[in-house]
Amino acid sequence: MTNPYYYLHTNGSLIFKPHGDPIDFDDSDLVKAYWHCNIQDRSSAWKILLEALALGAKESEVTRLANKWKCDYNDSIEMLKRCESTELMKKGMTRYIPLIFNMKVDEYWTKIRKLGDVA
Repeated sequence: MTNPYYYLHTNGSLIFKPHGDPIDFDDSDLVKAYWHCNIQDRSSAWKILLEALALGAKESEVTRLANKWKCDYNDSIEMLKRCESTELMKKGMTRYIPLIFNMKVDEYWTKIRKLGDVA
């Protein structure tokens, strides 16, 4: 069975494949990373965006998908409540905050901590 995937090309592009098999990506020198795509699962959408950004995805690609998937400040609060973050996601978040939220990283985390049950 095939599943939809996003993969990070070595040129920094995030490319959607409606039908894919991990073996297709594992054998390619042009694929830096890949993710099964289920953007109805908000954790999956965030994982793709943050890990891809940490691995060198073009900022324009991440911005395009963040806008399309509505991964905004308010959604980030829900993501932090529900999602187990990987080290790559944490690294990507430090770039995502100023890029998408137009905030300083420490300003973002200060606001989040004031919410209490997040992060």
